[in-house]
Amino acid sequence: IAILLGIVLYFINNFVAQFFSSLISLFGYENLTKTTTVPFSYELLFREFLLSCVLPGICEEFLHRGIILFAGKKCGNTRYVLIISSILFGLMHLNINQFFYATILGFLMGYVAIVADSIYPSIIIHFLNNFLNTYFYYGYYLNWPFATLVNDLQALIASNIFVFIIVNTILVCLLIVLYLYLTRSLAKERVRYDVKKIISCLEID
Repeated sequence: IAILLGIVLYFINNFVAQFFSSLISLFGYENLTKTTTVPFSYELLFREFLLSCVLPGICEEFLHRGIILFAGKKCGNTRYVLIISSILFGLMHLNINQFFYATILGFLMGYVAIVADSIYPSIIIHFLNNFLNTYFYYGYYLNWPFATLVNDLQALIASNIFVFIIVNTILVCLLIVLYLYLTRSLAKERVRYDVKKIISCLEID
């Protein structure tokens, strides 16, 4: 379920990023990031995957969901701690363009961590989001399988407001279904675990 959530959230995150980027550009914001041409090598690609996918997926989740969220919810209201940890996750990116969608993504990953009572699903989601972003970015220029097709489809969807709304509505509905399924599945597992625990205690007595 975490893998499916990671894939769905990547595409939603991508469209949300485009939306907020267009929105803040109306107020005069310009992305000052300069693209520089760097000779491609598999060593560079491996380093990119390591620094952009593996380490953030583990370290950032350990900090924001493992320490701030789980330690914080023991001291206060879980909802407030979830919101605070999500905002801090957005602020950590130090970029107004990334702040909005990183905060939303942080909230959704935090919710998954709370429901699962574990940071492992949020690590998977975070890793997949960054992995797919890196894969499609490099794959577009290197003609990797599906990368060019996905980038072209995203550009087509973003250029047509009607298609944009339909696709994002479908993705959001799919996201809600996955979250509900995750919540109910874990609730059933907890009930089964509690019943087995009670039975084992009665047998011991």
